[in-house]
Amino acid sequence: MYLSEGAVSADSRDSSRLAIVKILFNEMPTQPTPPAPAGPPKQPDFEFEIECPRHPKPKIPQRLPWTPIVPKRPPTIH
Repeated sequence: MYLSEGAVSADSRDSSRLAIVKILFNEMPTQPTPPAPAGPPKQPDFEFEIECPRHPKPKIPQRLPWTPIVPKRPPTIH
């Protein structure tokens, strides 16, 4: 995390971190909440799952996972 532990004293390191936290949280401009639209609350058009492009979710086949796929083939006559 730090380049070297002895380069910066603990006091200045903590105060600079505290200043960054203050800037991020306290001085962030608050955005006004948009007014709720009139009428019944509509359902969201999406599920609450964000798919990571690097780790896509495996596509779930439309069958039960414990039923094995057995290929149909004619019985062999000996």
